[in-house]
Amino acid sequence: MAARYRPTLRTTEFNLLLPPALLAVLGMLMIFLVPTGRVQWTWGDIWVSLAFAGLVLGISLTFGIRGFRGDQVVLPLVAGLSVLGLLMIQRLHPDLAALDSGYAMLAQRHLIYLIAGLALLWLIVMLAGPLR
Repeated sequence: MAARYRPTLRTTEFNLLLPPALLAVLGMLMIFLVPTGRVQWTWGDIWVSLAFAGLVLGISLTFGIRGFRGDQVVLPLVAGLSVLGLLMIQRLHPDLAALDSGYAMLAQRHLIYLIAGLALLWLIVMLAGPLR
């Protein structure tokens, strides 16, 4: 007999994910705006932070739809640490790329690994049945 999943409200997790999502967007804006001294930017400048914010908020929503009843603090903690690393790498990217060409794709690789890890987390939660 197939297990029935009841959607849950994961408001604690969602509310705790809002600060890392906002930090990603505002931090990326500051990284691009401060060196220029002008308030001119495009959506392409902050696409990485928007992708990150959408990804973690989307994962939280699908966990609620799936009925996942796991800890609601772990994902926001991971998201907070990940966004700090993402912003740090994005800020240091020009200096590191000037030192060695091997660092040229560091920010993109960090984002790829982050997406792969979050996708693996999502797959495990979606494919695993309810724990009894």
